[in-house]
Amino acid sequence: MTLPRAETKIVALWAVPRSVSTAFERMMMERGDFTVLHEPFSHYYYYSTERVSRRFDQEPGRPEYAFARVLESIERKAQDGPVFFKDMAYHVGPHLDEDLLRRFVNVFLIRDPARALPSLFHVWPDFTWEEAGYEALDRAFRMASEITGRTPLVLDAADLLEHPKELVEAFCRFVGIEFMPEALEWQPGDRPEWKVWSSQGWHDEAASRSGFKKGGTKRYTPVDGHPHLAEAYEKALPIYQRMYAERVKV
Repeated sequence: MTLPRAETKIVALWAVPRSVSTAFERMMMERGDFTVLHEPFSHYYYYSTERVSRRFDQEPGRPEYAFARVLESIERKAQDGPVFFKDMAYHVGPHLDEDLLRRFVNVFLIRDPARALPSLFHVWPDFTWEEAGYEALDRAFRMASEITGRTPLVLDAADLLEHPKELVEAFCRFVGIEFMPEALEWQPGDRPEWKVWSSQGWHDEAASRSGFKKGGTKRYTPVDGHPHLAEAYEKALPIYQRMYAERVKV
């Protein structure tokens, strides 16, 4: 199933935190035919004068990160060529609606909350339910389905690590772009696009990757090892299961 290109040529990968989404973004950088943006709406959600979260209140709010200005910047870049961004749906905050999603070709990346939430807890033990990402992702998925009248493309992180070629091929068919097998591998290292979040340790694993390879030996608190994790897992699991049923199957 292939969707027509958006007029503005903007592909959005909506994900939950800790779902191998930065590796997917790195693959898109390796292609070289897209302007690739890293979580552009996170600046609005956390650092703008309109910010939704008070997590970084110690930082002065920045007017250039206002929602309308972030969106305008994305669409301006798309005037010069195709744009890809990956982001969390919750970063859009109250602006998550069908009018916004109609501007993009929307793709979704999920991960088992038994894996994603412990990794998130390791970085932010005080994460909120909204920051877990599942509820907003579910809303975005439903809206995208309504807009197109068909099921959007859903990729699962475990499948992506196990079968990267097949899932990236499915993504390319859906978006309507050439599959470039050479983009499945790259030189490891940090990226300037990740600067804001790299300093907080978010992208250590992504920077060490050279492709979609299973790995990682870190031991995290299991979802039944802390009440906060257990509560979030109970809420996230049915959302994940619904979307998992719609995933690309290999």
